[in-house]
Amino acid sequence: MLGRLLAAAVFTFSGSVSACAIHTISSADYPRESRNRGEEGTVSISYRINPDGTVAAGSCSVIKSSGYRRLDQGTCQLIEAKFCFKPDTEPKEGTQTIRWRR
Repeated sequence: MLGRLLAAAVFTFSGSVSACAIHTISSADYPRESRNRGEEGTVSISYRINPDGTVAAGSCSVIKSSGYRRLDQGTCQLIEAKFCFKPDTEPKEGTQTIRWRR
């Protein structure tokens, strides 16, 4: 069933970063090839938040792998493309744990 819970997301930030948008991850965000292959798992990542609130391109790195490179990379691409935060005067670091389930 595709509509089941996809992400039990845990946000951790250094400093005081406030969200500027709702950070939702839906079934539409599940990396297509991973879904087709039945890949599931929990991935933990870290990333840099620019002073303008965007996630810095290429800053995402995997702290703990889901066991599937494709799922890990898809998670980083999603975070870099979809997440934004309240602008601040300095860059911040963020971490995220996402549990992907089909």
